[in-house]
Amino acid sequence: IFHRDLKPDNIMLQSLSSGTELVKVVDFGIAKVKDSMVAPSTVDNVAVGTVVYMSPEQVRGVERLTAASDIYSMGVIAYEMVTGRRPFNPTSAAQLLEMHRDGVRVKPVDLRANISTEAQAIILRALSFERAARYQSAAEFGDTLARALLNEEETGKEQRYG
Repeated sequence: IFHRDLKPDNIMLQSLSSGTELVKVVDFGIAKVKDSMVAPSTVDNVAVGTVVYMSPEQVRGVERLTAASDIYSMGVIAYEMVTGRRPFNPTSAAQLLEMHRDGVRVKPVDLRANISTEAQAIILRALSFERAARYQSAAEFGDTLARALLNEEETGKEQRYG
């Protein structure tokens, strides 16, 4: 399933009575089921979603979307989570596409000095203009970034208390 509108508003935390928190993705209103013969109701080749979280191919609206398109959106969200701002702040979809082509100018480390080079590289890979250069699996992106951020946290603790 390609969500096609991943953004912070569509990601919720559910707290279980055990104290565990689960991440839930919501609002599948414009989602596309990959190669579905049963539910081909959503239209391909049309730009849909929230512009500031769209992948370059979504903005262009002329290419079939892949998992890499949603991973791009997750890269925007990850950048925003670690820095407090989005990597691009366009005034139009056309301007966003130009910004995509130019790449991320303000690196995460410029806004958060203690982010590891590994975590930064993972986020920037997710934000690659060419979808083939991005992670092809959400699990790979999420697991890799989580490990990098957890290692960053552990290294910080060691430096403070070691």
